[in-house]
Amino acid sequence: MSEGTNGDVSNNTTWWKSNQGAGLLSAGFFTMIALYLFLFTDYDRELRDGFLLGFFPIMSACMCVFISLVMCFDSFRKQTESNLAALDLKFFFFVIGVIAWSGLFFWFLVKVGFVITAPFYMLGLTYAMGLRPLKTAFLTSLGICVAVFTVFAVINAPMPLGPEWVMEALGLPLDWGT
Repeated sequence: MSEGTNGDVSNNTTWWKSNQGAGLLSAGFFTMIALYLFLFTDYDRELRDGFLLGFFPIMSACMCVFISLVMCFDSFRKQTESNLAALDLKFFFFVIGVIAWSGLFFWFLVKVGFVITAPFYMLGLTYAMGLRPLKTAFLTSLGICVAVFTVFAVINAPMPLGPEWVMEALGLPLDWGT
């Protein structure tokens, strides 16, 4: 069981909410990530230090698959934690919405830039996760964006700042760190 649960365990639930079902779903998810790494990235490119570019991501994905499969066959496979049993379709759609919102953010990040896109993204996430009132969610989102921007500026990491046509018209660099 994970930390933070009250320790309630049940044997009376649907299969996909059992440890075995959760393990199988997790194994499938992490297998898809590993396949993506193998098929659509240059994971086998050797770096200056001799490591392969995809060594750590592939190792992590494979370990997650292994640990998920252990959940399918261990002695607790038929049990369900109370937190897992309480999950419903509403939570599933919430997770899918957060993933879609994140995909939209990364698409707009390339097109519009960090300065414009990030505050809207963070505001949507903080508000959806229950931070109320809207003013508090907005100020928190703005603070997070300023902190992220500051960290990227300090480490001189490239980041798209704004739309290309605006940046070029103002004579500014297209991204931070170039």
